Amino acid sequence: MLHRNARQLTLEHMRVFVAVIETKSFSKAGEVLGKSQPAITQIIKKLEDILALPLLLRKQGRVETPTLDGRIFYLKAKKALDSANEAYFALRGTPFSGKLRIGILDDFQAKYIPMLIRSCRSVYQNVELEITSELSWRLNEGFSRGELDAILNKYVYADNFSETPLSVEPLRWVAAQDFILTSTPVPLVVFHEGCLYRQCAIDTLNKHEIDWKIAYSSYSYSNIQEAVSAGMGISPLPPRAMLLNHQDIGTTSKLPSLPDICMTIKLSPSLQADRMANQIVRLIAQTFVKENSLLDYGGDDSLFSE
Repeated sequence: MLHRNARQLTLEHMRVFVAVIETKSFSKAGEVLGKSQPAITQIIKKLEDILALPLLLRKQGRVETPTLDGRIFYLKAKKALDSANEAYFALRGTPFSGKLRIGILDDFQAKYIPMLIRSCRSVYQNVELEITSELSWRLNEGFSRGELDAILNKYVYADNFSETPLSVEPLRWVAAQDFILTSTPVPLVVFHEGCLYRQCAIDTLNKHEIDWKIAYSSYSYSNIQEAVSAGMGISPLPPRAMLLNHQDIGTTSKLPSLPDICMTIKLSPSLQADRMANQIVRLIAQTFVKENSLLDYGGDDSLFSE
């Protein structure tokens, strides 16, 4: 039986809170949900009253970061909303049957793939998943050739970004623990041409008129990490890709900040028109990103990176 206060919780409370967390803004959450900013504020206040806990830290009316309770509630609310979507489309959607070819990013941990396949089979018994793990530019090539039905895509995040991203994470200047940058050109450890991380690093250094050189390049994520560990240079990587013997050298070396990177889903026209297939892909992508990203709160990173 539900606790008396729990009965007051609605999916709308959860939907609004999740939107505020993911957009980092009351006004942007209102735009996504088609509500006014005062309405969003009132719903969040009601939610905090129901839970009798502060969920968000505010500074001069601006959302700074979720509290620890807010982080926990965010994960639970996301799970509840995903379950509600599954229940709806299980009854109302046209059952999708066939193979779904999904491309995921090579820097995500493979250990979650079997779990996703088992979960998909238990809910969508007529769906066969084919998952390809590759670098983002190769996923885009495969998608363009019609070899993939859906891919996770990376973009440089901006305040006017037109889509609601699955996640937003920072890029850091990553080096070995004992690496010291004493002079230019900056030695870069990067993926081959076509990688968004590589281009962000080069564009940032060029913008600030800092000389650079390619010290090492590879298609392999593990090779990039090992080259950094060996002290060959500095690599633009997300915090989740840092190893124990790595450091964020950006602050000590006074290198200019790298942009944030967001992840979205790119769907083929046929999937966009198929509501059930669309929903399956989105649930898989959301789960995969959540399990692999900063949003699992496994470390000390705040949800809202500066």
